[in-house]
Amino acid sequence: MIKLSTGAFESMLSTASFADSFANGVLCIYSGTQPSSADGVETGTLLAEVNVDAADFTPGGGVGINFAEAVGRVIEKSSTEVWRGVFVEDGTMGWFRLYDNNKVTGESSSAVRMDGSIGTSRTDIILKSTQATQNGSITFDEFKLDFSI
Repeated sequence: MIKLSTGAFESMLSTASFADSFANGVLCIYSGTQPSSADGVETGTLLAEVNVDAADFTPGGGVGINFAEAVGRVIEKSSTEVWRGVFVEDGTMGWFRLYDNNKVTGESSSAVRMDGSIGTSRTDIILKSTQATQNGSITFDEFKLDFSI
């Protein structure tokens, strides 16, 4: 289930769009169960960081993933970017956290981030397999969020 942090809500309600709030961010994939709140501490094991062309992500740096402008209540990844990550551990993908460019980890009510589930059906990210193999990769050809549901 998609969960926005308090910081993400505050960002989008005050001055920024979703795309602006998460500009040059990073998508991290974890094993285990999604936390009950996007304000909470990360659970499970970090399996991969997804960035443009699997580039190393530096918090506060200028290289990160981006979204196109929303159309209605739907927003998609930028069509000019290839979102890719390399698995740093073996494991079963269970959930993801999308961070803004600052990538604040740990418990925080001001960090801008979004959590979602990963599985083979009826989850936010649907994959053919949720198995991660160290040094293997994951690529997102499509990443679409529909907030009209």
